Amino acid sequence: MIIFNTDNYKFYNYIIHHFMKMEELDLDVNIKPFLKKYIFSYLYREQFSKSCQCVKDIYNWTINEVPHFLDTFHEVVLYGIIQSMNDLQEKNPDFNNLYFDENARKIIHKIARKDQKELPNFTFQELKEEYYNTFNYYDVLFADLDFLYLEKFYNSQNLGNNTLIKNLGINLEYYFDILPKDIQKNYQTGHITFNGEIIELIHFLEDEIENRDLAKLFW
Repeated sequence: MIIFNTDNYKFYNYIIHHFMKMEELDLDVNIKPFLKKYIFSYLYREQFSKSCQCVKDIYNWTINEVPHFLDTFHEVVLYGIIQSMNDLQEKNPDFNNLYFDENARKIIHKIARKDQKELPNFTFQELKEEYYNTFNYYDVLFADLDFLYLEKFYNSQNLGNNTLIKNLGINLEYYFDILPKDIQKNYQTGHITFNGEIIELIHFLEDEIENRDLAKLFW
């Protein structure tokens, strides 16, 4: 069971697993085209085996009772699964009938009745739609979607501009596993050495050399 930050995490586990089962995403022959379409292209090229394993993990975790928490790599894969659900729902008018089985509909009915007590301004039908609409799953299942903008964040810091990252409170080291391999190689003893950080060091040394005795700086 994947632990999401919602009281209804069991429902989301159920519907994700049911969708993956319907799409046969436990089979290698189906995992490959899914990954090619729905995860970062560099992860598909550089970490294909790990990407496949993450799909299988999510398939298995959503059906067993052992609690699991997602790391960044699994989050990326789960995002792709939700994206594929959302794409199919938009294209196929029968999606809800096909992918929400009787048990899922009963669970939604029960949850919506409970929600109605707390949200009296919404109709029962409106509350049910919240769970049928897979686009809403992004907000429920992910604390944030910072990983979608890694390239922008990295380029910003690589150019010596840390303002964006600092303002958003982004820690790029947290996303180590899903960074491109060439960027991962910049890590030394578990810490990344960005060109931006080198630039900051150079500026610091220049300032110290200019304003202080050079010998005192190093001794």
